[in-house]
Amino acid sequence: FAWSPDGKRMAFVAPPWDEERQARLKAKDDAVNWREDYNFGHLHVVDLPAPGASPAQPTQLTWGRLHVLGLDWRPDGKRIAFTHQPAPLADDWKDSRLATVAADGSEPDPTDLGRAATFGPLPRYSPDGAWIACEVTEEPMIWARASRMHLFPADGGPSIPLAQVS
Repeated sequence: FAWSPDGKRMAFVAPPWDEERQARLKAKDDAVNWREDYNFGHLHVVDLPAPGASPAQPTQLTWGRLHVLGLDWRPDGKRIAFTHQPAPLADDWKDSRLATVAADGSEPDPTDLGRAATFGPLPRYSPDGAWIACEVTEEPMIWARASRMHLFPADGGPSIPLAQVS
């Protein structure tokens, strides 16, 4: 999870609430297809209530067959950078991607910024919001921790490789 820059919202990763799935679990009718049915961790944002107020409903920002790994708010609070992979499996690190999405839920699809293949990549916005730093494994991909820090333009474009991460 991460607090918004103004401290009024929180972004977090969790599987979406699925009443049908919960009913199947309760009825012990919860068979799953191996390597097909996953509890994908999706990105959500929730407004924090004032003292004594009822909790707000979270807004889900990502959908489909992607599993969110790490996130960071743009300093103005309008977008969230996040890394994701196609499934919540350790071996899927090679397919990790960096993306951004509007924090207000107004975009149906995230904006893909590029490959962020490493084990558990964590994006970080620059203080001015123009860049996103993220680890990327060097080519050829032989080990998840053999990576280099890259700067990605927050509005898209090729990344700039920086220092080797040890």
